[in-house]
Amino acid sequence: MKDLVDTTDAEIEQHLLAADPMTLRAVVYQLTGDPAVVATTLGEAPGRLGPVKVLSDPAAVELVRSAAATYLRAHRDAGVPPVDYGAMERLPVSLGLAVGQEIPEAALEFAIEELAVEPIPRRYDLEHAPGGVGDFHVVVIGSGVGGINAAVNLQESGIPFTVLEKNGDVGGTWHDNRYPGCRVDIPSRAYSHTFGLHYPWSHWFAPQDENNGYLQWCVDTFDVRDRIRFDTEVTALAWDDSSATWTISYKDADGPGTMTANVVISAVGFLSRPKFPTIEGMETFAGPAFHTVWWDETIDPKGKHFGVIGTGCSGMQLVPDLERMGATVTVFQRRPSWVFEVPIYRDELPDGMRWLDRHLPYFRNFEKFRAIWAVGDHVHASPFFKDPDWADPDSLSHVNSLARQASLSYLQRKLADRPDLLEASIPDSPAMASRPVIDNGWLDAITGPNVELVTEPIARIVPEGITTESGRTVAVDVLVYATGFETSKFLWPMEVTARGRTVNELWATDGARAYLGISLPGFPNLFCIYGPNTNSNQGTLPTMGSELQTRYALQCIDELFRTGSASIEVTREAYDDYNRRLDEGLARTIFSDPRLHTYYINEHGRSSSQTCWSTLEYWRMTRHPDFSDYQISGRHGAVAN
Repeated sequence: MKDLVDTTDAEIEQHLLAADPMTLRAVVYQLTGDPAVVATTLGEAPGRLGPVKVLSDPAAVELVRSAAATYLRAHRDAGVPPVDYGAMERLPVSLGLAVGQEIPEAALEFAIEELAVEPIPRRYDLEHAPGGVGDFHVVVIGSGVGGINAAVNLQESGIPFTVLEKNGDVGGTWHDNRYPGCRVDIPSRAYSHTFGLHYPWSHWFAPQDENNGYLQWCVDTFDVRDRIRFDTEVTALAWDDSSATWTISYKDADGPGTMTANVVISAVGFLSRPKFPTIEGMETFAGPAFHTVWWDETIDPKGKHFGVIGTGCSGMQLVPDLERMGATVTVFQRRPSWVFEVPIYRDELPDGMRWLDRHLPYFRNFEKFRAIWAVGDHVHASPFFKDPDWADPDSLSHVNSLARQASLSYLQRKLADRPDLLEASIPDSPAMASRPVIDNGWLDAITGPNVELVTEPIARIVPEGITTESGRTVAVDVLVYATGFETSKFLWPMEVTARGRTVNELWATDGARAYLGISLPGFPNLFCIYGPNTNSNQGTLPTMGSELQTRYALQCIDELFRTGSASIEVTREAYDDYNRRLDEGLARTIFSDPRLHTYYINEHGRSSSQTCWSTLEYWRMTRHPDFSDYQISGRHGAVAN
């Protein structure tokens, strides 16, 4: 694409047509302070959960586009690239202009962090180790979204660290999941770290290879790759009180080994270990059989008959792409998922937007902020909370009913000629109570000639294929398990032990829990990233399940430096009180609905993955640790204070 200096007036105007006028409105004001764009009036357009603010007046749209064009032409004609980002005191107004509402004072710091003005907006500079951190060392387990964030921020803070990664490269779930059709289901600009602003996204919703490319870009741009030990799987963690260190047991190409660390940050997440169903005869199938996580890239789908078990996100993404690749597919559904329409789901970003990313200051920032704000739980009343006065048996609140109706209307439109498929595609649980699925071509595929949806239960697997309860046997060439992950087994399969007690014993009563999803009583100097009950309902993983928790952990480490102490451990009282409040909050959410049977619910009947807190609430709770909730003890003589 052309540089600004080589771009004509007509080309500038053409590029600006690709930009959302709301974004341009914010950018122009931030760069110039032009009061005319502030005075523009807004209209409303229908959104998934209610009306959204838009710049609908053609005259107002023309005004902001003209102002942006004038700004770009002036810099082009002067031969000076735009570098002035405008007065910082304008940011509160600019942020509000981008989303069509005033940003509350209590949310302003959070919003500015998300805007990503600073290169690493949530970095934490140590305050209490000016002479260095001595022999202090942190081990991070995993190099997915959370582990990379921890690595970047540990490096920025000056704390020595090592990342242990079981795979041969970075990426976590975006390294493992390579099945056809795999892509992210929230906007890519939102599914990125605040320090990842300048990655050149090419899709609205990036496919697997682009998401993996983004994470590769992160480790190379921030120079942390040489701190990662690949093909090194952690098998156990054992705390030693006398030395106040963790012994990390691992296995690599040379066999088993150990290393020690003052602090362990577990960034293994909970979408990393495949889950298989229990079906009679699984071992007897004569052809290739594998989980979506272990996709066999040597198999050419063309002309083959695939049997796919499962219709969650991975199954519903996979099947349309298999059909596009020339396969015949029989897909076996235990229960349907709510499906939503996003027309641009598979589209690339327009060239104009990518040009503006490069040449219009703050354009990336406000596009990212708008993407995050749009999926945030501060925009509309949440569809995830029950209204005790709501009487509809099919939904749990007015907003929840809007979500249900949006999906139902789409299903009815797409399956109008197939009442059998329509009936089979409507879940019996409330909308959003299970992970919603963006349509990747699923509804077109199941109505076509090459895909059959089977809702009859599977009786057994036989050498030639799958036999249903009625006795029908479907012969297939390849068998794929699209059956999700071991989502309730946090930290599994590692054995984590401290003072003669394991984490599994702590969690024996009702599954995985943690204080703020981060800390465990009885397990000092251990912090979880994307830990129990931090799967955000409407926020984004890089923010809630990564950046906020890493900054919190670094502040806890800094408290060790401040006090010269060796260990920090959440008290049992704080852990119990937090989880009492969490359970009270979860009881008000749709995740307590008895019709819910998804990975959100563990074997004890409670959700160990979902949270009841909004992203902003969680940001407030983690912004500054309350050290009265911790026991801080021991001495670490090598620490400089």
